[in-house]
Amino acid sequence: MLLTRLPVNGAKHRPYDLHALSTPPAFTLSQDQTLKEKFALSQDWDNSKNLSFLIVKGLFALSILWFQIFLSSDKIKREELTSFMKRFAIAIDLGATNLRVALISQRGKIFQKKFVPTPQSRSSQVIINEIVSLIQTTIKESRITINQIKGIGISAAAPVDINKGKIVNPPNIPCREISPIETLKKKFHLPVILYNDCAAAVWGEKYFGKGKKYKNIVYITISSGIGGGIISNNRLLLGRSGSAGEIGHFNIAAPYNFPCGCKKGINHWEGFCSGNNLPRFFKFWQKTHNIVPPYRIHNAKEIFDLAKTKDKIVLKFLKEINKFNALGISNVIVAYDPEIIILGGAVVLNNQKIILSGIKNNVEKYLPTPKIVVTSLKNDVSLFGAAALLFWPPN
Repeated sequence: MLLTRLPVNGAKHRPYDLHALSTPPAFTLSQDQTLKEKFALSQDWDNSKNLSFLIVKGLFALSILWFQIFLSSDKIKREELTSFMKRFAIAIDLGATNLRVALISQRGKIFQKKFVPTPQSRSSQVIINEIVSLIQTTIKESRITINQIKGIGISAAAPVDINKGKIVNPPNIPCREISPIETLKKKFHLPVILYNDCAAAVWGEKYFGKGKKYKNIVYITISSGIGGGIISNNRLLLGRSGSAGEIGHFNIAAPYNFPCGCKKGINHWEGFCSGNNLPRFFKFWQKTHNIVPPYRIHNAKEIFDLAKTKDKIVLKFLKEINKFNALGISNVIVAYDPEIIILGGAVVLNNQKIILSGIKNNVEKYLPTPKIVVTSLKNDVSLFGAAALLFWPPN
């Protein structure tokens, strides 16, 4: 079918084919697609230019803000802004045997660790000087700056007064008091905190160990002495001066009236079962049971080594020790109602099967028995605790 177009401005008549008009020319689609692609590319280019401009603008604004904060006199704002840079802690463990210093990251990795035998001096300054020297060596060898360190945390195997910042009457060090905080603050210009070793340890378990999933945790060390750290509903129990958790001096229902090594009571859990007191009680126990000839034992390790050879006398003695440990744990359960009890200390870590099975088989059932496990942080639990107390201070 043909139509004739009316002339316009004197133009000649030209016929139209309606069939041809109903189908666009082939080149039209191709040309249109090309134009769209060019337009899309143009838009992408404009968008990328805009995005780049916004990023540069944002970075510039952030740098200006940073500069203004550092120039301002508001120290709190500066501390808040730079706190994320302080990813390391200096952790100190002042133990009965060794003085240890470690550099620990907020992720729980130990980068440096140094130790020396704990100085047996009547002068507290000798011990403080040794701590300073170990910190200096640790920082130097780690190649980090003071600005990257959150602070210095001290864990002490002794009663502490956290209000006055001092260690009081340490049982295995001849001096009566050690006050390291002010010296370390002046020397390193860092915050310094001081806690009992078991209080530190349970906090370390909360953030780095097996206590992560729990709100009610007790950490117990059975080592040269016996002590505990307690978290109740996510709160660290410290008492009036920071020495709460001296569970080693719980009185247990033993039939011996045996004096504790602390010389301040009888039938204390620590007096029977701690590493320092085991040989002393074994000697006493042999007399009451008419063991002839008596074993000549010098340390706790010798007792457990004999147990591993199936020595009948020693196994009988340890059976009683297991009951006393279970009595101590039973007291802890009814006192604090924990979800989990985590055991540590040299006596436990070196004799896990004997100690753990003995407790589980003899613990009293007045309350539901919590989970009882051995620490995964091993001998470093107090170091991890000292670091955790800096990164996540308790309320």
